[in-house]
Formats: sequence, C-alpha cells, structure tokens
Amino acid sequence: MNLKFWFYLFLLFLILSCTADRKLDNPTDKLQGFRCEGNDYYVDYICDDEKEYLDWAASYPKYRKLQDLTRDVLFNVMKETGDIDKAAAVFYHRAITEPTNRKFIEYIFTKQNEFLRKIPDYSSKKLIFAIAPGMFYKDNKEVDADGKLIRAIVKQMGLSEAVIPTDQTGTVDANGKIICEFIKSQTEMKGIIIGSASKGSGDFKKAMEFCGKEPYFAKVVGWFNFGGINKGSLVVNGMMDHWLYRTEGKFYFWMMGYNWEGLTSMRGGENAPLSNELIIPKHMTVVNIVGVPTARLVTERGKPFYNYLAQFGPNEGLNLLSDSHIEGVPLFPSWRNDHYFRVPMPEERIKAFIAYIVEKQGK
Repeated sequence: MNLKFWFYLFLLFLILSCTADRKLDNPTDKLQGFRCEGNDYYVDYICDDEKEYLDWAASYPKYRKLQDLTRDVLFNVMKETGDIDKAAAVFYHRAITEPTNRKFIEYIFTKQNEFLRKIPDYSSKKLIFAIAPGMFYKDNKEVDADGKLIRAIVKQMGLSEAVIPTDQTGTVDANGKIICEFIKSQTEMKGIIIGSASKGSGDFKKAMEFCGKEPYFAKVVGWFNFGGINKGSLVVNGMMDHWLYRTEGKFYFWMMGYNWEGLTSMRGGENAPLSNELIIPKHMTVVNIVGVPTARLVTERGKPFYNYLAQFGPNEGLNLLSDSHIEGVPLFPSWRNDHYFRVPMPEERIKAFIAYIVEKQGK
C-alpha cells in the first residue's frame, strides 16, 4: 500500500468524526473565472472545458450503451485516458443518450417548464410521500437527510408527507423492518411514495427484500431514489480494513452513542448486507437521480471520500458511478453534483420527478 492510500484513509476517519464541521459548499462557486454559457447536454451555463469533456465522450467509440459501463469498464476508461473526468463524462453521456432515459429526461424538462406556470394539485389522490432518512438525520440537520426541503415541495402538490422513524445509525436490516412496519400502518392512504437518499435507500432496499411481496406493500406506488447507496460503499470497507481507523471509528461511535454495526452494514463487496440483487416490484414506479461530479466540483465535505474511491473509478463521493445505475429504471444524471447534491435543482424539476411517479403509477 502506498502513502497516498493511507493518507486518504486517514482523511476518511477525520470526515467521519468531524462530519458536522466539514464545509457543505456550493461547488459551482469554483466556476468563477471560467467561460460558462449556453445550454448543451442538459447542462445550463455549460463551461468550455465541460463541453470539451462531453464532446469527447460523445465521440468516444467504445461502450456505447449504459449497461456496458460496469465497474471494470469505467476503471479501464479512467486508466486508458489517465483522466477520471473523462470516465465520468462517458457515464453521463451514455446515461442521457440511452433511449429510455432520454425520453424520461425530456419528460422531466417538459413538466418543469409547465410547472413554472401552474403547480399540479394531487390532493384528491390521497398519497403520502414518506422519507426513509439518511444516516445521522437527527443530529446532522445541515445535510437535510430527512428530506425537509423535498417534503415542503410535495406538500405544495397536495401530498401528505412523513419521515419514517428509522434508527439514524441502525443497521440496514433493522431499519428495513421499521420501514415495512411503517408501510403496513398506512391504512388510510391510497398510495405511498418512498423518498430516500444515501443510506436510507439501502434501508429501503432491505425493506423490499423483507416485505416487497406482502399484500400491504402493493400500496407503495413509487420510489424517489436520490443519490441512494444501494450496493454498499467501499468507503466503509476502507475504514474497516485498517485497524487504527477501525478502532478510532468504533470509539467515536461509542462516545456518541451510535451503532457501529449500522455503519458496517453499509459496506460494499460480496456477502455484504446490500450485495443482493435489487428487485423492484412490478407495480412500483422508480425515479433514480445520480450525481455525476467532475473532480474540481466535489464539495469540501465529499472530497476525502471522492479521492479515496477514485482508485476504483469515477464516483460521486460514496458511490461508484457504475454502482448507481439500476437496470430497467429511469436514470436522471445530475452533472456537477456529488453525493451531497449542493448544486441546487429548480423546485419545478423536483415537482416533475414527483409528477412522473404520480402520473405513471399503475401504468
């Protein structure tokens, strides 16, 4: 192992133990001084160098389909070109040109423009938008892991909203069972849309494993998956594999009253809790939003994670991009955003994602 590897591991521990102190900046501040104008590749005010990357990806002759972009393939693109941003650009370009995704993206932008004039009212549908929150959602409000901003938006559309009371550092198995119980309890609602981000998506994946075939689960009409960790994160493996950072991490969790097993349940790789295939019930409409940052636009909070995962390939800070795609599910890649989504999306775009689920349910 080289010195750089251990250096990144050390930074990983620092960001874990000081997570509330790391800066959650808007990375587009780093674009000052660059020429950024026009719209291309679904990017507003695209910068010259960003367009060069995406033009290069458009002309890159290999791996023309999104499903071709496995972990090994994206790693090889990065190694072949010597540029992690080129590998990220290939992922983004294939995502926006894949026919199903392109149709979905065009729907989103059409609805986004419509909602500038009029907000839809879905109050008659008796739907509840329930957040499966991310890790530390009670203690670290700055990250908005309980979806406060999104819940405010869905209320404008006439939907009820709730936060599922999972354990903020519970294991994915334990929280999956809590989500099942919440779904079972929603007897007065005609339908449920689950919103999740980060670890909350892993918790919901477990819920689908536990109760996805139960009759009461038929009420779950949609899943709004926002930067979800569905296959585990190799960041966790990096911490677990080194005795010093593992020991320090356990001490920090003990000192804060957190459940260490909740963190380790997010590890990646074979035989990990989240390694099983993600099986989406046929009745459920899914929207999958994935951040695709270039290296210079990663947030200060996400940078140590991003730099560590860069040895494996292009990533969004906690997920490898190859692990973010869900087969058969519409993917909306958010250029410039990392795992923390600090580049704001227009409210109308969030409403368009929700409208897609509401209007497509049962079709």
